[in-house]
Amino acid sequence: MKISVVLIVFNRAELMTKSLLSLNYQSHLPDEVIVTDDGSEENILSVLKELVPKLKYKLKYVWQEHKDFRAAKARNNGVRAAKNDFLIFIDQDIISTKNYLKTFVDHAEVNKFIVSYPIRLT
Repeated sequence: MKISVVLIVFNRAELMTKSLLSLNYQSHLPDEVIVTDDGSEENILSVLKELVPKLKYKLKYVWQEHKDFRAAKARNNGVRAAKNDFLIFIDQDIISTKNYLKTFVDHAEVNKFIVSYPIRLT
């Protein structure tokens, strides 16, 4: 099963970097990750350019102008950019455990919506 991960970001490039690198260690790698930026003031694109050689998957970047909090629109932009039918949405502060994506794949069914919740360590 081919997976597109849609990662929503707004500033906090350091957290985004950790989240993207954690996807390298998945037991089931994503086929692509779409970083969709809600108009960050930080230069997210330059951070991504430096990170690309370290990633084990294809990366796409989508940007929208910042007009308050528009996470839903950012997610929709990610959906439009995705090439696969199986989408997993994560926020930039999520560090994925080794089997995070595999768990979704193992439970995938047509017309089934799966939800997860992060475990807070602090």
